[in-house]
Amino acid sequence: MSILIIAEHDNRILSASILPVVTAAKQLGDDISVLVAGKGCNNVAEQVSSLNNISRVLVAEAEYYQHQLAEELALLIVDQ
Repeated sequence: MSILIIAEHDNRILSASILPVVTAAKQLGDDISVLVAGKGCNNVAEQVSSLNNISRVLVAEAEYYQHQLAEELALLIVDQ
């Protein structure tokens, strides 16, 4: 089963809340992708890539993802 996790962050630092989410996702399947959407969020993507059990890190960088509004992210996820 493929699993997509949306990374919570402030465009600089990844939230520690992702750790239990990754642990739970690992119990469901081995194909775990994490989406990092934001503005200037490359540092966050690097933090995600250092986590265990992550298959792919997807990065969407644009000014309109800066505040991670559900409306913007929903359109991004549907397009994937």
